[in-house]
Amino acid sequence: MEKIEERRIIVMKIKKNIFHWGIILFMFSFYAYTSMGIDYAIKFYYSHKDTWLYLCIIILLVLYFFKQKLKFINYDKFDIGILCMLLVMFIWNNQDFVHGEYRRIIQYVGVILLYFVLKQSCDWFGIIFKIWSFVGTFYALGTIWVYLMPSAYKNIICPMYKNIMVHDLWKFYQDGCISGITAHYTTNGIYLQVGAGVLACMIFLHEKNEKVSWLRYLQFVIVMFALLITGKRAHLFFGVAAFLIVYYIYNVNKKWKRIVKIIFGILVAILILGILSQFVPQTMSAINRMIAGVESGDVSNGRDKMQLIAMVAFMANPLFGNGWDWFPYNNPLYGGGDFAHNVYKQLLCDVGLVGTIIFISVFVMCIFRAIKLLKDARLQRIILSREEVLFVSIALYHQFFFLMYCTSGNPLYDFNCYYTFFVSVALIEAIKYFSKKRMKRGTI
Repeated sequence: MEKIEERRIIVMKIKKNIFHWGIILFMFSFYAYTSMGIDYAIKFYYSHKDTWLYLCIIILLVLYFFKQKLKFINYDKFDIGILCMLLVMFIWNNQDFVHGEYRRIIQYVGVILLYFVLKQSCDWFGIIFKIWSFVGTFYALGTIWVYLMPSAYKNIICPMYKNIMVHDLWKFYQDGCISGITAHYTTNGIYLQVGAGVLACMIFLHEKNEKVSWLRYLQFVIVMFALLITGKRAHLFFGVAAFLIVYYIYNVNKKWKRIVKIIFGILVAILILGILSQFVPQTMSAINRMIAGVESGDVSNGRDKMQLIAMVAFMANPLFGNGWDWFPYNNPLYGGGDFAHNVYKQLLCDVGLVGTIIFISVFVMCIFRAIKLLKDARLQRIILSREEVLFVSIALYHQFFFLMYCTSGNPLYDFNCYYTFFVSVALIEAIKYFSKKRMKRGTI
């Protein structure tokens, strides 16, 4: 009876922890994954987004810090690099502060704080996995809806976002850039690839004796179809590239077989896309835009001009740069206020070589620690459960996508992107720590 009661208490404790994590991750994820998505449709929420962000941080503190009495069990030298990134934002002549803008720094503080909290536990993995799957599927269905019903897009979605977007969304739509139910097709691409990566890992990274639900296949087909018709090049190509790299690392114990499978998979995908494009020409939109860009000599879609401005500013102050977030306040193109669409070049412009080295060092450490963890698990140098290996693969996918997307987008400056990145890093660090702890105790 005592053992039964003890098990019941443990189960109750786990359920309580999951409930707490569910609240925290729902609030942060809602803030992140509705941004320029459906947030504007929820007028009261949109008018009080800052309050919601403050509530996210407060609830995080209440549900974890007060509960754990400010106790950290998982931290190491790697975390110094994370804190240094935050320190750079604060002290490096922050131009947001100069212009009276404080929301961005609060967002960074909130996410970094969340990172340190998340890495203290493994109970939240299943929750974020479901959130990522839902986000991709939700926006995919919205994308397919407006694609099949242009009148709904023109009469419902376009008027809704007219006040917050300087672009002519209907013209974008007619040009094959499908933003779905979001305010921009780039935002749509971000959310779709979040779900596509998760579902691809679930379907293609499993053992022969493991069965995958038909629902997962259906979700994957829906999300990938939606991503194809958006016309977004970066999110499609970087997403596919990130998954192929993860697939290659995952199959580290099948050196030649993995290469053959990757080549075969690419050929099959090309064949399927070729057949599908005969019925739905829009699925070739991203590829056609890439070909048109190459032929016109403007693959960057005019963004190389902004990057040139960033590099000229970097050359003027190469060592320490011009100050954190200097570029958007001094960008004269496209109405001003836009980021450089290349994180690495903007870092050089804003914080110079010294500051850039700090950020790049953290990015490199993150990715190498994740790669090593997945390799060690697959080569059985450490013992992880099947579910943990899947989570590591998904987190590694998100990190690879983030680093590649930094070459043509603004993921370090978009909350919905760097939120996903730091959650993925926290997942890796949590599994890394607790797997070693289990092995020391001999509980595996």
